[in-house]
This record gives sequence, C-alpha cells and structure tokens, in this order.
Amino acid sequence: PGGAAESKALAVQGAQQVGYARFGTANHAGLWAGTAGSWVDLHPAGAAASVAEGVDNGVQVGSAVVTGLGGRASLWSGTPESWVDLNPPGVTNAMALGVRAGQQVGAVMSGTDWQAAIWSGTPGSYVNVHPGSAASSTLNASDGVMQVGSARFGMSNVYSTAGTWHGSGASFQSLEPVGGLGSAAADTDGIQQAGVVGFSDISHAGYWSGTAATWVDLHPLAASWSTANGVWGGYQVGTVIVDGVLRASASSACSRSCGMPRSRAS
Repeated sequence: PGGAAESKALAVQGAQQVGYARFGTANHAGLWAGTAGSWVDLHPAGAAASVAEGVDNGVQVGSAVVTGLGGRASLWSGTPESWVDLNPPGVTNAMALGVRAGQQVGAVMSGTDWQAAIWSGTPGSYVNVHPGSAASSTLNASDGVMQVGSARFGMSNVYSTAGTWHGSGASFQSLEPVGGLGSAAADTDGIQQAGVVGFSDISHAGYWSGTAATWVDLHPLAASWSTANGVWGGYQVGTVIVDGVLRASASSACSRSCGMPRSRAS
C-alpha cells in the first residue's frame, strides 16, 4: 500500500488477502482485495503493532500489541473498528493464527510457555486444549473440526511434535513419523495436514493424511532445507532452499484419492 516501507501477505481466502504493512517502525495488520489500492488498515487504536495471520469468509484473525495490555489475540470483520480482543481474563499475551468455519485457533501464554487455544468469536468462548503432559503447545490452523499445530513434551526437549486435535487437549494425536527429530503441522484442509519434520537436523517439507504413518516426504533431492506451509485439495505449498536460494514451491502429491476437503484452507 502507498506509504508503506514494506509489506507481506500471509493468507488468502476467496477475494481477500491478509498480512501486514510497515509504516515507520510499526507493522499494521491489514487486508487486500487483489490490488495495492484495496488495502484496509486493520491496526487497532492504541496498538503499537499488529499483524493479520488468517482469513475466512470476511473474518480476519491475528495479533496486536497494545500498550499496557501486552499481546492480544485479535479478530476483525474488515475494519479497525470491528476489532475484538480475544484474550480471556487474566491472560496478558495471546495470539490467533488461524480461522475457519467460525473457529479461531492459536495460543495463550501461561507462565513462560504457550498453550494451545480455541475461540468461537469472543473471549468468553476460549477453550484451552493444551495436552496435559506437554510443556508447551500451539495451534496453527483449523478446518472447523480438526485443529493442527505442535506440542513440546518435557522441559528439556527442545523439539516440538506435530499433532492433530479435535477440540480438547486429550484428543491430541502425534503426527511425528518414525525417525523424525522434531516436527510441526502448519495447515489442514480437513483431509491432509501440511508441515515439516526434521531428519538429521534437516527440515523436510511434507504432509500427512491424519496419522503419523501416512507421512509423505516432499523434500526435493537438490534441497538443503524445505517446509510446507499450506495445503488445499491435494496441493501443498511452501519453501525450499536450493543452491543457497530460498524458493517458493508447490506440489500436487496425494498419498490417496484426495477428494474434496470439508472447508477451504488458507
């Protein structure tokens, strides 16, 4: 947008794109409708910084840092005035990372660790879905039924474990395949889950179809690093490093008949 020093688009659904633009030293959450001139600045009044991470059917989610209040999980409906602070009472820091079918997902800060969280449009709808045995956890995306993200087990364990949830901490199911050294799930369309698994300390892009055993490694032979960030209808997108160059990437791999997902993925 005009006047911005830099900008980044992070998610898309239908005709809307969301992300942020930097004005001066502050990032401002915003959305576009296909052109630079369509930019709408979602930055809440009183915020020091903000970013929009997800969009679904005219609803945007992300985070805002508000002076005196800390990090706020945020919900918008297309204007800065529509901003909803999703932080439940007593929570100073929270973030919303994905939205689908009326469900917002992310994490809240408890002590020094993040705990996976789900909302349905209001702070009062907050549900903590942190697995009981985990040290920390975060949800990155939802299709409205299944949630995906990662959890870290054991305070000395520096590696996270990719997983799926179905609305509760007890429903957590690990997606980490045999031989994996850390993993995270970034997105789901209800059928596939896209993400990354570490093998010998090298990140490999890939996807699952609901269980650890269904892992498909998409890491190109020529790549030194790769990750999958999004999935929709049998297509996966992400980034690889080849010859020292970061490259946008896509795959149409399917481990089975992909069918049609339950809802549209960002």
